[in-house]
Amino acid sequence: MIGKTHTRHPLTRAAGWSLGGKLSSVFLGLVVNIFVARLLPPAEMGQYFLLVTFVGFGTILATAGLPQVMVRLVADNFGRQRFPAVKKNILRVFFLSGGVAFSVFLLYVFVVGDRLMDQYMILGGFQLNLAIGLWVVVNAQLRLLAEAFRGLKDIRLASIFSGMNNGGVLGALFLLIILSGMFYQGSASLLAVTRSSMAAVFLPFIIAGTFLWSYLQKMPSVNGGDWLDGEDSGLSYQYLVHASLPLLLTMLINYFLAFGDLWILGTTGSNEDVAYYAASARLVMLAALPLMVINGFVAPMIAEAYAKKKLKTIEASVRGLATVGFFAALVCTLVLGVAGKQMLGLIFGDFYRQGLGVLLILALGQLGNVWAGSCAIALSMSGHVRLLFGNTLIFGIMMITGGLWFSGRFGPEGLALWVALTNILRNLAMVWFVKHNLGFWSCAYWNPFHVRRIVNRF
Repeated sequence: MIGKTHTRHPLTRAAGWSLGGKLSSVFLGLVVNIFVARLLPPAEMGQYFLLVTFVGFGTILATAGLPQVMVRLVADNFGRQRFPAVKKNILRVFFLSGGVAFSVFLLYVFVVGDRLMDQYMILGGFQLNLAIGLWVVVNAQLRLLAEAFRGLKDIRLASIFSGMNNGGVLGALFLLIILSGMFYQGSASLLAVTRSSMAAVFLPFIIAGTFLWSYLQKMPSVNGGDWLDGEDSGLSYQYLVHASLPLLLTMLINYFLAFGDLWILGTTGSNEDVAYYAASARLVMLAALPLMVINGFVAPMIAEAYAKKKLKTIEASVRGLATVGFFAALVCTLVLGVAGKQMLGLIFGDFYRQGLGVLLILALGQLGNVWAGSCAIALSMSGHVRLLFGNTLIFGIMMITGGLWFSGRFGPEGLALWVALTNILRNLAMVWFVKHNLGFWSCAYWNPFHVRRIVNRF
């Protein structure tokens, strides 16, 4: 029932669904990569990794910075039971994003796609560009659907449908079925795998859209006899553009910080270098998983608590969760250090064992990222988007300039070292910004005995 609240251990339930969704997504993603690595030679595997990053970048453009705006506005109005405002927020966000997504589709298919394919020596022509363009459009709308559920505090559905490029858990399962058929037949091409990845996103998009429509239909149209118009709820398109533009720029630079190393390596190295570097980066996601789980459910909690000026509540929750996540990530990093080479060979194939150095360096960088906690989410949900953008821009420039030099001079391992160092410095800066502007720390406690006390709170 819409508006029904459960007071008993809400964070435990949210964390459980977020953990289950992220674990399933990461596990299924690894299984998908196993199939793709067995279907494609290393050079084409590197090209596929590059195409996936193009889709991710296009998805961010197509969502126009609106996902976090959606979470903040929907969570705030839903928490105050302003249901008409919730409806207007969601519908107008989708209308605005739909127009942007269609523009991105046309731009990629008819203008940008061929240039990218030539730059990275990827063969496929118009058919490959069309598949990428459709993948971006549907994936963007699915991401907004997932964030709408997050704002409605339905972490269950948000976790099921979340996923940067594969349509979440359902999309990954559907893709695995298709890839299994290709593997059984014993043949596949880069175009066929890309088309399959695109097709796998449609099913969860239709299901998620049906669920959200049901949510909106059940919501009452009025609250206490007063209609909430667009002006009262901050729902004008001008407001949405003003709120989302800094977030869009920040998300684009953030994405480059996360995946731009593949573009740099694709420019300075070979597709085979990209293949084993990207495979190592995928495995490092195990160390990043704790923070991904936390960020999967903490955003609406921060937005609602900040609106009510409950800063102590935010600090206790954010630092506590960061501490649990840090020690979980530490265990994952130690496992990768002991068995990383064997895991690379088992999951991707013997060719990818040479990525051990990249794996260990990137894992240490992710450990620093998890220690910093949900600092970026705290800044975003508290309205400090310009500060967040400035931080991201500075370190994005550092990433480009230093990455090109390190990659050209020292190869994939040198690039990994620069990426890890840049991410650590960037997160340290954001931790300080949270303390200076919001008055609390977001980072984990160093004392492991805090973990037991924090777990007991849940």
